Amino acid sequence: MTSLKQGARGPEVAELQRQLNQHLPASQRIPVDGDFGPRTATAVREFQRAQGLDPDGVVGPKTRAALGQAPGASSGGSGSGGGSGGGAQAPVPSGGKGGVAPKLVTLDQLCQVMTVVKRARAETMLDPLNRAMGEFDVNSRLRISAFLAQIAHESGEFRWMEEIASGQAYDITVNRKKALELGNVNPGDGKRYKGRGPIQLTGRYNYRAAGKDLGLDLEGNPTIASQPSVGFRIAGWYWKKRKLNPLADAQNFWDLTYRINSARLHYEDRKKYYNRALKVLA
Repeated sequence: MTSLKQGARGPEVAELQRQLNQHLPASQRIPVDGDFGPRTATAVREFQRAQGLDPDGVVGPKTRAALGQAPGASSGGSGSGGGSGGGAQAPVPSGGKGGVAPKLVTLDQLCQVMTVVKRARAETMLDPLNRAMGEFDVNSRLRISAFLAQIAHESGEFRWMEEIASGQAYDITVNRKKALELGNVNPGDGKRYKGRGPIQLTGRYNYRAAGKDLGLDLEGNPTIASQPSVGFRIAGWYWKKRKLNPLADAQNFWDLTYRINSARLHYEDRKKYYNRALKVLA
């Protein structure tokens, strides 16, 4: 498969555009017209930056792998298992950055846990979700169940990859104390570093810390945190940073929830998803 760059045309470009759109917020998606023009080139470069690749705008083997387009790779179909979840019983090898995404949860299983999300939306999220879980060792039935439960609640079953509120409430011009706690030292930082991703990364300090560990310039490009390929990695980073896997292994969902939301808001809703996931993945 040849590399693609600006000026290329044809079905391969159209497929590339479809893959890119899976990683972009709805407002930033590009036309699927088979024409590798300036908008597609910009989208490629932004995707490459988000993945820590050389942002040269050329779609070669590394960029294809990150998109899930490597020869023989899955594009995020339903997989198999239908709900039996056999592969989620015990830890499986980690992975998820480039190459074929690990099949830690299937599309059917995901839709059984999150019963409101539209199947097409869930399919868009499946590949980056599995990659992030593989990368951060969320790789057993107990860990996956707890992880899915928390992100299902926090994101409203993937409806919100960006905070609904403007973020102005934690701007230094509105609430100085809260803003400084989050590292929002400049006017406008509240909106700039509002909650994004399935676990709502918030505040300049947190964007900086996550970006440093993930090799991404989240402080300089905060909006990419709402892209599935980035947002799920942030959620996995947060999960491992807060040492949530040991709590999931111990089935200590009460303390695990505290580390995500210290007030344990809507605990019963989170627990509903947890119990459902345990059954689906049994």
